[in-house]
Amino acid sequence: PKSPGNVNGQPSVLYAAEIRIDPSGRVPSRPFILQAIGHGDPEGLSGEIVPELDSLTTALEQLEKITITLRD
Repeated sequence: PKSPGNVNGQPSVLYAAEIRIDPSGRVPSRPFILQAIGHGDPEGLSGEIVPELDSLTTALEQLEKITITLRD
């Protein structure tokens, strides 16, 4: 199948962080470091998350670290 428009054959890299909010609903104020957990379909067709990083090369070298901080 042909790729949809605006797809260049590079997979998206997906990042995640585990964030635990206490029972009172308080949001932790410390930064969380996101980790690469997989990638999307290089053709943009399936919408699936592929939990594999071995096929990614330079995409994992582009960013040294990604952090997020939540605020109330």
